[in-house]
Amino acid sequence: RIGEIVLSRRDPKENVEELVPSIDEFKLYCMDGNTAKILHDVAAFVSSKEPCLLEGETATSKTSIIRYLAHLLQQPVKRINLNGQTDSGELIGRYVPDDSKKSKKQWRWEDGDIVKAMRNGWWVILDEVNLAEPQIVERLNSLLENPPSLTITERSPTVEFGSSAKNSIHSDFRIFATMNPAEYAGRTAFSPAYKDRWTGYTSVQIPEERHYRQMLNMWVFGTTPQVTVLGHEYDGGQVTPPMSNLSSIDVVDFSKFLTLIARFHHGLSILANDKTSSGLGRGRKERPVFTRRVLTRFMEFLNEQVNSESTPEEIVRVVKLGLRRYYLNRVHNKEDLQTMLSHLDGLGMGNTIWTLWV
Repeated sequence: RIGEIVLSRRDPKENVEELVPSIDEFKLYCMDGNTAKILHDVAAFVSSKEPCLLEGETATSKTSIIRYLAHLLQQPVKRINLNGQTDSGELIGRYVPDDSKKSKKQWRWEDGDIVKAMRNGWWVILDEVNLAEPQIVERLNSLLENPPSLTITERSPTVEFGSSAKNSIHSDFRIFATMNPAEYAGRTAFSPAYKDRWTGYTSVQIPEERHYRQMLNMWVFGTTPQVTVLGHEYDGGQVTPPMSNLSSIDVVDFSKFLTLIARFHHGLSILANDKTSSGLGRGRKERPVFTRRVLTRFMEFLNEQVNSESTPEEIVRVVKLGLRRYYLNRVHNKEDLQTMLSHLDGLGMGNTIWTLWV
């Protein structure tokens, strides 16, 4: 049950084990309010059998939300990373050399990932869908209809899939896509008509400061947040903190530190997306990116380097090293670097001003 949506788990006997996302993939996964809302939206589209498109900034958990739901349902899922070199043969299928000793044919047909998913009831994620050439994604337009269908004209004789065709599409088959905004380098700007085909469309927003704070709380203290979805409140709980080294430290106030790190990271993510003269990376074609991945690696670095026996001085040294390695090194000019250093000074954890744990 995901909010008000009830879905059936897949029969394990039907599963392709390596395609079912493992729980190990989600050890750092925090169900904050924003993530819970998107998860509920995706579950609703799965329930109504609608093609689902998630659009948002990089590292906003678009793909992981789909995979997390697949894990809960024990649903096999095939992730296909699209790019400008992707051709329809990878998706639909192609003729390949037949090296079988028993066969007298030189070529044999091999189904692509989309066709395999349709036959077996897998989910398909078209990752970075707007990096592919338009004619490639438009080849799949018929799968976005209700009911879905597909005619494989690349094969001889032609094979048809659909509710009225000889080959049916498995009832568990679902198609998803993720994309960054068209402003990102190399992305195709899809027409409104194409986006309209994805009736299960959701815009995924970047996390707010409180979402980062909730995630850090879960990692360090094992506290999961209370969330509200469609007006219904769901209580948080307690889990084993994945960053137990940090949770065991009592010589410094790590609760205050996590609040400041969440504020710092969120502030940088806003500045990196600010296209005015006050934003980071102004004048450059590609701006620095500060996502959950950066914050995750920074916190993992701290967890690896300090423990309950570390002195406050040693912890300060590791924190400054981590900030330089994972944040300060991502900017390209002195103006941006000074902006970040001033931000850290204002929070009391800069190179010239350190007011924590003294």
